[in-house]
Amino acid sequence: MRRLAKGMGTLLSLLMVVSPCAADVIGSRPAGSAPRDREKVERQLENLGVHPRQARQEAADLSARDLAYFAGNPGRIALAGTAQDRKGDMFSGDTSARWYEIVGGIVFGAIVLGVIVFAAVQARK
Repeated sequence: MRRLAKGMGTLLSLLMVVSPCAADVIGSRPAGSAPRDREKVERQLENLGVHPRQARQEAADLSARDLAYFAGNPGRIALAGTAQDRKGDMFSGDTSARWYEIVGGIVFGAIVLGVIVFAAVQARK
């Protein structure tokens, strides 16, 4: 049982070190994007309440493929994390996370904590 606990501890430690490597990778930004697409995206961002300067910067940061995607249907553009950005109440219902995502995160965290505590208890025996 002690070997299992050491193995679990090693595995959990390795996962903590390796997991940041799975972060999103930002692709290259082609310089030749269509000005009409950029203007459509900027206009939609401004309609959603983004400052014009920030809207220009956000549109400039998109690749030509992303610009074409969002310009094809500007309704796809949505603001994320608006309640947190306005320093709103996390539990007001005006968040980008659903209740079941929050509960699922708590349950998953409890399971991970339980495995760590189990491994620690077994290591002491």
